Amino acid sequence: MVNANRSLEIILGAVVVCAVLVFGSILLNGRPAGGGNDGLVIFAVFGNADGVDPGSAVKMSGVPVGRVVQSTLELPYYDAIVQIRLNPGVSLPDDTSAKVSFGSLLGGNFIELEPGGSSTMMQADHYIEDTSDAVNLVDLISTAVFNGGETSAD
Repeated sequence: MVNANRSLEIILGAVVVCAVLVFGSILLNGRPAGGGNDGLVIFAVFGNADGVDPGSAVKMSGVPVGRVVQSTLELPYYDAIVQIRLNPGVSLPDDTSAKVSFGSLLGGNFIELEPGGSSTMMQADHYIEDTSDAVNLVDLISTAVFNGGETSAD
């Protein structure tokens, strides 16, 4: 009887651990694993893409329109090249701009796309060079604290 209860506890524990791992993976990635390879792949060039990791959201007007696939360092200029996969059916003007937006105090930055006015649409492997870098929250707070909120009036 004791061995039967012990075996049941071990099996139940293993099921709970597996469930936590599956739901944790979905939560951290924002989508189930193996999210699909459909959609246009584009690139954005940033001087600083801090906080944007693979799986980070790409939004337009607050609506998710894609995901970050990967980030690489471009040599010799040391720019961050962020590969973005847009959702199927999303097409953007070729003069679209991108900026790294602040997600929350816990991190989780995302890329915000702002469409331009061009009638020509982006093609695969398009590079967005009109970008705004990530704002370093620690630098922003320390500037406000140590400068007393004053700005220089030169």
